[in-house]
Amino acid sequence: MSLKPLWSFSSINRDFRQITELREQAVRFHDQRTAVLKHHWLPQLRKLYQGKPQQVLLEQVLSEMPDYSDDREVLSHLDVHFFQKLDHQALTRISQHSQQVALMVALSPFAAVDMLLSVWRSIRMLDEICQVYGVRPSLPARSHLLTMVLEQMALAGAAELLSDQLADFTSNRLLGMVSSQAASGVGVGIYSARIGLRALALCRPVPFADDQKPGIGRLARSILTAMQTRFRNTADPAKQAE
Repeated sequence: MSLKPLWSFSSINRDFRQITELREQAVRFHDQRTAVLKHHWLPQLRKLYQGKPQQVLLEQVLSEMPDYSDDREVLSHLDVHFFQKLDHQALTRISQHSQQVALMVALSPFAAVDMLLSVWRSIRMLDEICQVYGVRPSLPARSHLLTMVLEQMALAGAAELLSDQLADFTSNRLLGMVSSQAASGVGVGIYSARIGLRALALCRPVPFADDQKPGIGRLARSILTAMQTRFRNTADPAKQAE
């Protein structure tokens, strides 16, 4: 029993070492017309997902890949048919958790509760993102991500930061529709979404192309929409009765 934590720690670190190595090789051969990745990189990718829920989809995607594919085509095929499907799942979870964080902070009258709720939700979000990509964060990676979560705690209740967070996403009219507590919730929700995007990038063995990297804009708009819907329903007695 005493060896179990050591084995778990080793396997967790091994997953992230593999991801880092795969990502570095993918960057190196992204534009190459060679076949290096097919013979050396793909076996490592298969090993990473061996025995995990993602293995079935990965094997199906690889079976559909043309035999003559070069390194650039291998990465493109995997990106479109495998990793983008995982990305969609991860982004859905980030959106859900960031909206829930925003609403919980907006509805809580206590700053200390805001902090605890934000941290709890962010940790759950990180774990779910890692599960989507078939890995768990290593202790160094978790420490780095949790540092961002602790920074988020400082944001809870800090409504004055909202204008900077939302400068590109909304107008001052929204601030006139909601309370300062709700505005703080939106700011913390957006910061939570940023943490999720960072975790997604750390868990992805193939880096995003510059024009495909998911931005905060869509997630911020979903948070704003959820907040506006909530406050409209709260202000409308007929909808509350429903």
